[in-house]
Amino acid sequence: MKKKNKTKPKKRRRLEFSLKRSRGSFDPSTPGLLELDRFTDSSVAEWDAFAKQFDQYHYQWYFELEAQRATHHDELCEALASVKPKTVDLSGWGRAIQWQYTTQPLSVVGSTKWVGGRFNYGEDIDEHGRFPPFPALYLASDLETALKEMHGLPATSYCGLSRAELALCDEKSFSWIAVEGVVQNVFDLTSAAGLKAFTKLISGFTVSDQVHALQRKIRPDHPLRLITQSRELYESIMASNWREFPVQCNTPANSQVFGKLISDSGFDAILYNSIRTGENSLAVLTRNLAQSESEIRVTAPMPGGVISTILNANTFREAELPR
Repeated sequence: MKKKNKTKPKKRRRLEFSLKRSRGSFDPSTPGLLELDRFTDSSVAEWDAFAKQFDQYHYQWYFELEAQRATHHDELCEALASVKPKTVDLSGWGRAIQWQYTTQPLSVVGSTKWVGGRFNYGEDIDEHGRFPPFPALYLASDLETALKEMHGLPATSYCGLSRAELALCDEKSFSWIAVEGVVQNVFDLTSAAGLKAFTKLISGFTVSDQVHALQRKIRPDHPLRLITQSRELYESIMASNWREFPVQCNTPANSQVFGKLISDSGFDAILYNSIRTGENSLAVLTRNLAQSESEIRVTAPMPGGVISTILNANTFREAELPR
């Protein structure tokens, strides 16, 4: 019998890279195949110093205003409570959720994950416990709005990619939870009309000279601004990049601070227009249902094993049960 030649397994090629350190000037040599960027040690030191100064600027700005909000908390809540509440009929409304959570159609656990939602604090905003998380149930008046809000993306594609592809999500792996019922005592945020009394109070807030000095140094071209007009406040609350400060600086967004004050004022929910479609959306502050006659019910028959299909004064705590 002829002996078979054994071929030696090929050696796996190792990924090669090189790290070059420069002393204050760029290396003029030809970029390598895997080179992504070039910078000097002094550049890294400058970036690090800028990051510390930016944090100092932002924290001082935020907590100086937070102290004034705390001082005038009752007055701010009274100004919000003076706005005539609305009642919202939920016929035709619903929410889009990932398929795996279908057995908990009215759960609000997801709203407190990461930095939270537009109008509620999440668990990861601050590691020191200065902003205790609180939940909200987000509903939409139609399926299209619910899907766009769930993905956090506009309807139009970007560079040929659909919203589902950009969200790394299978577009079929969701459930549309149709609901019915009535939510009472709703704050109307579909326009700036109800913000006048509140804005009048915060227009008197100030920041120190030290903050202004840091501002001239850190953000001379794009300074943070004290809000003095209702329209400015409305646009700030409805900003598309509201996650910027919760993610980068571990402090709540203006919309989240506003949501907490609305909750403290005793409202059951916030009615607002989706920035994705312009259609009505609702942020239900579920813990405020404890003393409320509001009720939300899942309309369609649900599969076995479903936890709670009714959200009201008797069941609102079930919405916070772990998934």
